[in-house]
Amino acid sequence: MWLHQSLFVFVSISQLVLRTDARLSDSAPKLWLPDKLEGSFMQDFRSHPTPTEVVHSPAGQSSCWNCFGSSPRATSVEVVTDPHKQAVNYFTRQMRSRTLNQRQKVELTQKLIDYLRLDNSISSRQLYEWCKEIKSSFSEYDAPELVISSYIYCLQTLLLKNHSDHRLVNKLNRLLKNQVASINALPYEVGRWIHELYRPSSGFTSTFRTWEQLERLLGTEQRLGKLAWAISNKQPKYITTNLDRIIQEIFSKSPPTDLSSQTRVAAIAILYHLLYTDQRPINDHVKSLMESLISNKNREFFLFKNEELLIEKLLNDLRDPQARDVRPHNLNGSTTILTPAPPPDNASSSEGWMDF
Repeated sequence: MWLHQSLFVFVSISQLVLRTDARLSDSAPKLWLPDKLEGSFMQDFRSHPTPTEVVHSPAGQSSCWNCFGSSPRATSVEVVTDPHKQAVNYFTRQMRSRTLNQRQKVELTQKLIDYLRLDNSISSRQLYEWCKEIKSSFSEYDAPELVISSYIYCLQTLLLKNHSDHRLVNKLNRLLKNQVASINALPYEVGRWIHELYRPSSGFTSTFRTWEQLERLLGTEQRLGKLAWAISNKQPKYITTNLDRIIQEIFSKSPPTDLSSQTRVAAIAILYHLLYTDQRPINDHVKSLMESLISNKNREFFLFKNEELLIEKLLNDLRDPQARDVRPHNLNGSTTILTPAPPPDNASSSEGWMDF
């Protein structure tokens, strides 16, 4: 088992179909970073000259100063040539700099987080060193929850990306567990992604509950963008043919290496909306699908702990007739998203899932 039990739960669902649909462009990168900044960390690093490193001589080294009873440490100049070490030193200097304000430090950290998730040439050792360095940097300035949550999503994404590297997984799991345990009390209102990470038992924020906002957010997400297109264009056949395949890929026990943890949260948001369509067979199948994610019968899939709590919250709300205020909606106020009509009371709950 490559995932820490306190953070992950294995789950099982069946796969119905393997057909793909080419209605949408495949040009977008699969690893989706919804809040990626312009520019890059490496561009910023390369635009700054690398200073020479002044180091002290080893203790006990002889020096003529000892003849006069004083013992200042001798120094030597070391030119750091390792690009990784140069980049780490650059980041450390910037975080300690008094000339950079908090916004600039947050932006640089966000760029570094994007770099770690996107660059496939970084070694396991370097990834771990970078993750520790980011954690250490939080004490250098008043790091806001925005960047701390991005760091947690980064750790989750790196776990997905490197799931076969057991040594790295164990190290990243420890960092993730310690970071989650150190989360402080948050203000009542927090933004998207932060809420779903820290308060999953409270459900989704408005961005994910409002269909038009979620659809806009998923415009560049290659795995979920087609599902969003099918929902908005009232194409239930695409949903019934492809939903299980997409969910299986996203929550696989051996996940693809180009999958971000934010894609997984967005996938749960898609399922959340599909619980409340006017097509009863779709609603019931999605409910069964989400229950199978939680039940963990065959241990073929896994969930992060925040994902497990989020799905449990959505299913509990579905069973509660008083929980109408937490249902998804359109901008026009409707909670059904395939057609404007309400779900018929006499609709079959089991027939027609594959018959649209």
